[in-house]
Amino acid sequence: KPSYSRWPATIAVHCAQFIGCQRLPENLSKTMGKKSRSKKGGGQSAANKLERKEKLKQRREQQLEQAESAPDDDYERPYFVGDRVWFIDRESFGEGDNPLMYRGIVKAVDEETLAVTPLQWKFDGRDDRTVRVWKQNAFLDFADMTLRFEVGDRVVCCAETGWDPYTVDYLWPVSEIEPQSINNPIGPLPMYKCGPLTAQHDEDFIIREHPLTFRLKTGQKAVLNTTKAIAIGSNNYVHFELGSGELWIEGTVTSLDVTGLAYYYAVYECAYEHNGRQYKCHITRDVDEHIAKIDGDPRSRLLESIEQDCSRNHLKHLAKEHDIDVSIFRDLVIAKAIHFASYDALCWLQFDCDMHVQHVIDPQGNTLLHQIAMHPHALRFIKTLGKIELNELRVEERLEVRLHCRLNNNRKSWLEILVDRGNIKALDAALSPNQGLGWSLARKSLLNDEALRLLQDAIKKSRDNVMQMILDSFVKFRTTSQRCSQCMDEVPTEKESEDVLLEDTLLPLKGGKAEQNAQLIARFYSDWGPASKGRFGCDPATIMRLGYSELFILFWKADARIFKNLDFWMISRENREEFCQPELADIEGRGNVHDNRKLRPDLLTFILCGDPFTTPFASVCSVEVYLRRNYLQKVIRMSRGFREQKQMTDTEHDLLHTLATYLRAETAENNNIYCRDHEQFLKYKLNLLTGDDTVEGRIKILDHLLRVEPQFKAKVKFSFVLDCIRYRQTRFLEYLIEQCYVKPTDMASINRDVHKVASKFTFLKDGNIPKDVSVRTLLCYACVQFDDLQSLAWICTTDGALLVTCNGWNLLTFASYLGRVEIVAYLYTRNQAFDSLVKTRCQRKPYDNTYAAHIAASRGHLILAEALLEMDCPATDRKGKTLESYAKMSEHEFVRAWVSERVSEREKPQALDRMIKKLFKFLSSDSATTEKKKKYIIDSKCLEEQVWKDGEIYWHNEKTPSGFTFSQVLAQCYRGEGPEFALWLCTQTYFLSCNRGYYSLGDDYFWRTDKATPDTFNIEEWAQFKIEETLVVAREYNQDDLVRFLSKPWRPKGQLFQLEYRTKRDVIFRSINVESEHIGWVKAFFDRAIILEQMARVRFSYKIFKELISRGCHPDELKIAHNFGKQIKALVLAEDYSDSDRLYDFNMKYYQSGYNEEHPLLKVFPFCYYMTSHWLSQLHYYLAIEHHTSLLEYCLRNFEGWSAKMEIEVVQIAAYYNHTDILDIFVLDPQFGGFLTNHATRVQSLFTGLVVRG
Repeated sequence: KPSYSRWPATIAVHCAQFIGCQRLPENLSKTMGKKSRSKKGGGQSAANKLERKEKLKQRREQQLEQAESAPDDDYERPYFVGDRVWFIDRESFGEGDNPLMYRGIVKAVDEETLAVTPLQWKFDGRDDRTVRVWKQNAFLDFADMTLRFEVGDRVVCCAETGWDPYTVDYLWPVSEIEPQSINNPIGPLPMYKCGPLTAQHDEDFIIREHPLTFRLKTGQKAVLNTTKAIAIGSNNYVHFELGSGELWIEGTVTSLDVTGLAYYYAVYECAYEHNGRQYKCHITRDVDEHIAKIDGDPRSRLLESIEQDCSRNHLKHLAKEHDIDVSIFRDLVIAKAIHFASYDALCWLQFDCDMHVQHVIDPQGNTLLHQIAMHPHALRFIKTLGKIELNELRVEERLEVRLHCRLNNNRKSWLEILVDRGNIKALDAALSPNQGLGWSLARKSLLNDEALRLLQDAIKKSRDNVMQMILDSFVKFRTTSQRCSQCMDEVPTEKESEDVLLEDTLLPLKGGKAEQNAQLIARFYSDWGPASKGRFGCDPATIMRLGYSELFILFWKADARIFKNLDFWMISRENREEFCQPELADIEGRGNVHDNRKLRPDLLTFILCGDPFTTPFASVCSVEVYLRRNYLQKVIRMSRGFREQKQMTDTEHDLLHTLATYLRAETAENNNIYCRDHEQFLKYKLNLLTGDDTVEGRIKILDHLLRVEPQFKAKVKFSFVLDCIRYRQTRFLEYLIEQCYVKPTDMASINRDVHKVASKFTFLKDGNIPKDVSVRTLLCYACVQFDDLQSLAWICTTDGALLVTCNGWNLLTFASYLGRVEIVAYLYTRNQAFDSLVKTRCQRKPYDNTYAAHIAASRGHLILAEALLEMDCPATDRKGKTLESYAKMSEHEFVRAWVSERVSEREKPQALDRMIKKLFKFLSSDSATTEKKKKYIIDSKCLEEQVWKDGEIYWHNEKTPSGFTFSQVLAQCYRGEGPEFALWLCTQTYFLSCNRGYYSLGDDYFWRTDKATPDTFNIEEWAQFKIEETLVVAREYNQDDLVRFLSKPWRPKGQLFQLEYRTKRDVIFRSINVESEHIGWVKAFFDRAIILEQMARVRFSYKIFKELISRGCHPDELKIAHNFGKQIKALVLAEDYSDSDRLYDFNMKYYQSGYNEEHPLLKVFPFCYYMTSHWLSQLHYYLAIEHHTSLLEYCLRNFEGWSAKMEIEVVQIAAYYNHTDILDIFVLDPQFGGFLTNHATRVQSLFTGLVVRG
């Protein structure tokens, strides 16, 4: 370490900052003091000395804050009994030619040494002997047990002089390195010693096989692949040199086995001619894809290419170029691809030749992996799969190879077959995490305990020591990786409590060996995290974001580096204006979560913010404007109700509790919110108000760090307290105040930490803090700025805290300036404080002498401005200006449109009055005949419900400015007319409103019996008629058509008929005041019109339709019902009660109920990917599943709405259930035409259903 005493003071300061010193040495501070006193003007006043001392203290604190945590130079890797290690010890190392003598198993661990049994001794049965090795001479063995080449193999290696031939002298020359340089699986471990060379990678770019024989001879003619051949002199591919686009050219082999080249080893040197000139090139691989005999047979070339594991593109080229029909020798080519374990060949067969090989199972129950394991080239396929798993190899299309260890008919997995065949290298690659498949097989879902036990038995039976070592290493890796995943899974499937985990799956992390097991898991993560290339799926940050405090403390003690070295990320919880005026919401990052809100925080900030999956992604910011507006208006109504309740009775709860209760009810599982984004929006708000179940755990984690790590405690300044509000983490704010990290009663102006962040406060003038402002006041205004309602409610427990002003603002005017609707609603429930705030004018320029409503309107917060007026905020400012005056000057178009709308709304009631007066004048004129009255009433639109709503009249008995009501207008229209006119007037008024759009229950209360608005529409208030009673009335008034329709056999006797919109019908009928002798007739035919219209609509007609199909009726009955619907529709249209768009059309889109999520079809391919019980209940599904063949055929011939997808699904389901008569219609019936799919497609669908069935 440097000696600061010999350095100049200024250099020492800069160096201390650079290397991250935690504090300056005493001798340095003394030197600095002496130097400053020796300067001119050393006789400084006491005030100057104090100021200088304070600045020096601040500088030291800044250095402490900016300093990185000290590097873990003293970290010592822990070793445990059972570890497999490499070691360098001359007693066992010998000449280095036997790697089993310098890799072994740890048997004992002490402070400085390890007792290791070399693998050779273990294999020889001398397991009791050990070698004592210094820890600095040992390192963990992450390597596989086998390599591609053996001692004595001919190879060519990349040396400084080029690619030269060598022979492998010995394997694993670990004596060539410093042991401590190997600290993880991707360290530079040497694998081969070839003469003077050491190869650190077992890949073709470093070392490759040196062939003894060659396919071609010198002077032989050949065809060369220009995209693979390398032009001599330029090192470019020949394809680029030619520039002609030729893929293959003719050439002559001029030389074999070309070594000594700088960048590659060439199997052949070839000459070719282009544009009359001779050129030469190199061929790097002796395979058909690179070079082929000029007169080679195409079919032989294809089969040879499969043996050589050529690419899929090359196989496609051969088949297309030479027009090879692979189906002729289908079995041969499949057997070839499996025997030589060619992944590319199998992809070519699966995706290009339409031969289904990926899910093939032979009569012995062998899957594709079983069959490949039976052949000598299995290693080739397994390594390719591993590279794909590690994302080292990109393929155009990926085979769906089922890695799970399914047992064949002999109860053997594909891994056991490798053992039985003695294929050690393939087994090593399959179970190796380095090769890729080890990560997949470590999951219990792929290699369950039974399959693992059978594999252990097979290896034990084989008595192969190397295989046993491979399996032992894999079992240890599997166990540790599963434990690591259980507590560090990046995306846990479901949140379990820490206590449950420690009592169940993570029991080893509790008890006497908890610390050792934590060290083992921490070491595993440190070793394998970087080496897994994304396959690990573990992140220690999960422990922090889920608040697992006991696990965090345990792992922090085991190895704090796994947390300190993390690269954290989170989606910020800071305000995005989600809960302000919807048109002003911060939606710049809509649809993109990777915007500037994605933060890279430090450790403390990550603990503060917690789970990123509870923070707002793009979907939260993309909620429709009207849904946001509805929410804000609901909050305002809630505050009014709460204030009224508070005035009548004392309540121990506040508005936050009421709001949270509402949000829980809205987001409950049984509450069907039709908009997913809206649901996430409400859940996010609930999370902000109440926090999540990880908060207390994260508090404990923070508390532990602040107690045991001084560098973290130094970082908890006022800026961190402000972050608690900015990220809306109230519970952390409570903790910091309770632990006195910030004192609300202090004056803010004397706290230098507050001054550092003062520029962030928009309520201050240029960051200047008034002398009379406390820290509590500053925090209150910060809560408004960052829209933290929960923290504001916690801080402001007294009304006095709410009434403090700051730089001309009060809390209400500042909240109105920012559009904080929820905060204003909360303030409204603080009765006395709000009554004072709302009458106080703002003193902050440019809003001086204005009230909160005017500020909100000028800023575009219209919902808030209107609400403030209803909260008794003065409508005019000191100069008499209204809200509209301020809104007119807004830069936002929607605000100026709002002004125009408010002006026009004042004129709408007068316009309605003029329309009514004009109608009354015509009705009283002598020229008003009955027919003219009808026409004028319709043209005037005075009986249309929407016209009254447009005139700001929302209830039928509400009066216009001239005193007219809807009921009075109806009565005036009927005056002087007879019963036929009364019936026309009733039906016209009733259906005028119904036909203007979809009319749903509870949407409209214009016809309610009183003005008070109920929360829900009571279905029990519908008019209910028994069918028999309705028939009596119909027969009495000779309504033959109604009698005929209600007498159909599918309508059970005594069943109730519900008449919708009863209050509307009653209001219309009462308003007309029909003479007593005509009341019965008018009412009967009025009800007839309504009943017929409802019978022609979806809800009524579909009940009949569904009831018939559900009981498996005869097609003739269905035909009668079908015709019945058409007749009713025609009658309703003829009598002009409704339009055709609102009448039932008997198409295929409606549903038959009765299925649940346990239906067998929902568990099999392909239905499980996109189907639910709701969609499964579509008509065509129901008919196919329930085997209603005749009904299905009738619907197919007569109903509209069929699609090609429906036909395919019916065939698949019929094949699945073996409904052969349905299959006859779709596949075999030559007479039936009009299908939307072709015959081949339906046959393919049949096979799909059969395969799914098994």
